[in-house]
Amino acid sequence: MAKGLPMTNLFLTARVSEVMKRDNEFHGFVTVSIERHCAGDWGEVSENSRRENDIALSDGSRLLSAYSKNERRIWII
Repeated sequence: MAKGLPMTNLFLTARVSEVMKRDNEFHGFVTVSIERHCAGDWGEVSENSRRENDIALSDGSRLLSAYSKNERRIWII
């Protein structure tokens, strides 16, 4: 598991941003999910996606994470 991945740019969909503004619990969930992603915790992705993420750490390709809470699911790409 990687530690302290650099955070360069963060973009949210309009819907995620809207819900974060009015729902403190969801805001916290998104924040924790981003922290997990940056720590190399890929959340609820397949073993294949985990392997691809591990390779991406060295070659700079796409990282993919998914997290769920209270029937809400977000993807971080």
